[in-house]
Amino acid sequence: MWTKIFIWTALVALLTVSGCGERRDMATLRRQAEQGDMNAQFRLGNCYRMGEGVLENKAEGIKWIRKAAEQGQVGAQFNLGMCYYKGDGLTEDIVEADKWMLLAGAAGEEQAGAVRKILVEKMNAAQVIAAKTKANTWHEDFERSHPVKQ
Repeated sequence: MWTKIFIWTALVALLTVSGCGERRDMATLRRQAEQGDMNAQFRLGNCYRMGEGVLENKAEGIKWIRKAAEQGQVGAQFNLGMCYYKGDGLTEDIVEADKWMLLAGAAGEEQAGAVRKILVEKMNAAQVIAAKTKANTWHEDFERSHPVKQ
């Protein structure tokens, strides 16, 4: 029970530290997001999901959060995983939720491990393997498209 309360507290904290504000700030945030800034995409997505500075639009919020997550933004990966877990703004999908939690955890998001523990308790062995396979494939594709500069 306390784990679930802790997870929801963390999720609320992630969503409320969104950087949403006045109309001119939203225009700047949108411009930055459209230019590919993953942090701006994450903030803009949270603004839409919460209806802060814009009309609430969960689908638009998920779109921007996904863009940030796919670029490796750890908070967005965790957030997207939570959305899949709870079916918040998209169809509930425990395998996708675990995939994003695996990625967020590997990138240093400490709370992803606690969420994964809950997810894995609800999954069968095939689902756990599928999530790990999806996470590994995503990571390999990401590494290929973002080579480390030396």
